[in-house]
Amino acid sequence: MKALQYIHDNSLSTKLIQKVKDHPTGYVDIIIGVDGSPSYDIYRPAAFDYPVLTNEQMDEITSFKHDWLYFGTVQQMSIVAW
Repeated sequence: MKALQYIHDNSLSTKLIQKVKDHPTGYVDIIIGVDGSPSYDIYRPAAFDYPVLTNEQMDEITSFKHDWLYFGTVQQMSIVAW
């Protein structure tokens, strides 16, 4: 909820941000090693494992020019996103 509030407070649209019932928001612990290299603990299952876009949402995404579009890298681990 903090992320959604931040997005809203900064006048960005939350229209295409999805909430997935029965699955928590995903999170990752990042550990920086002594050599400065990161390692990641990705907690699953999480909402990013269950991406769904309706035909209407796809039409909306492709019908106008965006200033930006974020497609999360962790979310791409789900075969559904391929």
